[in-house]
Amino acid sequence: MFKGNVIRMRLFVLLVAVVAGIGINYKTNAPITFTKRCETEVIKLINNSTQTIDIAVYSINNDHIIKALEQAKARNVKIQILTDRIQAFGKSSKVKQLHNKGFDIKIHSHDRIMHHNFAIFDNAKDIEGSFNWTYSAANKNAEDCNVIKSKKDIRTLRNRFDRLWQINKREPSECYFKNMELDKGDRRDCKHAVLNNDNNNKYNKALPDPL
Repeated sequence: MFKGNVIRMRLFVLLVAVVAGIGINYKTNAPITFTKRCETEVIKLINNSTQTIDIAVYSINNDHIIKALEQAKARNVKIQILTDRIQAFGKSSKVKQLHNKGFDIKIHSHDRIMHHNFAIFDNAKDIEGSFNWTYSAANKNAEDCNVIKSKKDIRTLRNRFDRLWQINKREPSECYFKNMELDKGDRRDCKHAVLNNDNNNKYNKALPDPL
């Protein structure tokens, strides 16, 4: 009886090992990198892009990444950027700088926070994870990022980005960009620009300017 239990236990351990092995093999399709290496990976993906880069990130102020984006734009790579409204108004944010340089960039005007961190490159690769495109994320924080090549996963993220881009209209973004140039007391109320976005969207809420 005891011997039979030992055999069953060994079989169970073997089964767990096999399952775990499958999981490890799956992860090799989405290698995980950390902190400073995430910055390097993002820049490499930007530099290797030839057609499109679609970005949904919470915060942007990393000068090395911004330089790579500027070089990609100079190569006529089509770049779309969606970023968080509250972070865009932060003192260290480079969102207004990118807007002034002619980047196609929208400020997320739905929900309170847009906390996505992913980007799609030429519809062939994606990077996602905790890594914000900031100096602190690359040099001070503990972060991770995953590079994805799975067509199914990229298609899912493609659909997600397209939906976010659709519901975040141009008018509220331009209203917020204009407000960044003004003192707080002189800022326009972007409420109606937000309300005119999509009256049928359940997340459509009038949000006051932060800060």
